[in-house]
Formats: sequence, structure tokens, C-alpha cells
Amino acid sequence: EHWWTNLLFINNIVPAAASDRCFPWAYYFALDLQLFLLSPLVTLLYFRAPAKAFYAVMATLAAGSLVCLGAQFRDNALSEETQPQLMLIP
Repeated sequence: EHWWTNLLFINNIVPAAASDRCFPWAYYFALDLQLFLLSPLVTLLYFRAPAKAFYAVMATLAAGSLVCLGAQFRDNALSEETQPQLMLIP
């Protein structure tokens, strides 16, 4: 049903249930291509304005971290059973 997302390399963006995916492991190829296409823009920005490129990369990393944290809270991945316990070693 969602085979066309693999052809367009957008299978990591278009939401589809894992059971509906043609090749569940193929998200890596899509991500790799997307980052490959994005890297010249970041490199060009770095050569033209290094400070702006630094802030753009840091903002992207911070936004990605917040999205991952929000997804964990949304999926209740940090519930009481899965929270890490503090272990003190004497």
C-alpha cells in the first residue's frame, strides 16, 4: 500500500504503520539520501557565514533533541516501569 514511499525515498517521513511498510529497514536509505542532499546547503552556508552555520546546526540539533524527547513522552516511554534507577556504588 505504501510502496511508493520507498521509490521517492520519503518512507521515513510519510507516516505508515510498520506492518504496512514494504521494507521496514529501508528508512536508513531514505535518511541517508536526504542528508546527502542537505549537506551541500549546510556546507555553502558554512563557507559564506560560519557563525550563522554554527547557530543553524546547533538549533537543528536542539530541535531534534526536543522532538525525540516529546515523542518519548507522547509514547509514554518514560513511564514508571522504564525510568532508569539511580544506582550508588559504595
